[in-house]
Amino acid sequence: MTCLFTYLLHRRLVAGGGGGMQQYYVIVSRMHGLALDVQGANKNPGAQVVTWNKSGNDNQLWYDDHATGTIRSKLNGFCLDIEGSSTGKKK
Repeated sequence: MTCLFTYLLHRRLVAGGGGGMQQYYVIVSRMHGLALDVQGANKNPGAQVVTWNKSGNDNQLWYDDHATGTIRSKLNGFCLDIEGSSTGKKK
């Protein structure tokens, strides 16, 4: 299986709330070079994530949340999720 997205080598270090540095990434498609983007910079739960031309704005910056094992948006702190997905075991 081929990975369709890759972390862009360009990353931004920003001072975090705990005094450390938070590292943010732009996630770019290998297929067409577009970046993952929280559509319309929507800060509400359930906001759609689309691919868009790379701008490097907060709605395109992501970070690894090591405590939860998720990828989260700098814009609103929400994690990437697939609508309608389930983590429960199938019977």
